[in-house]
Amino acid sequence: IAIVTALGILSVTRGHGQTAAQPEKVEFCQVVASPTKYNMKSMSVVVTYWPGVEDAPSVLYGSSCRPREGFDVRTEPVLPEYWKTLPNGKALARIIKQHHPATVELVGTFRVREGPFDPNAFPFSFAITRIARIVSIDRTNNNRWQPSHQ
Repeated sequence: IAIVTALGILSVTRGHGQTAAQPEKVEFCQVVASPTKYNMKSMSVVVTYWPGVEDAPSVLYGSSCRPREGFDVRTEPVLPEYWKTLPNGKALARIIKQHHPATVELVGTFRVREGPFDPNAFPFSFAITRIARIVSIDRTNNNRWQPSHQ
């Protein structure tokens, strides 16, 4: 009886504070500043998703660490085949179709790309497994920064 009670208490305690299934929330600028520390790690990040236009690919970046010359933190969003069926997938599809940059919370795996690099290749990718939420959408397209795809 004591063992059953102890196991019951452990399962209730673990169920209440269970965070093992929840990915760590990480500041995206921290991730790209220390990429080897976060390489192949699952995490939750809030980023700007800038949809690609014509032959330019989409890009993810942190609002306080935008890519610039000498600081290439461009990150390619990698969506799974079934992404439009994910919660918030249809909303993200509209954002992409209308070419509006949006602040989104994404869950996925960060990856450092191995060299040698094509100068147009992104140094990082983020394999998205969940679109946690759409935080905001810039419908004006007046965002002062335009991603450079070199």
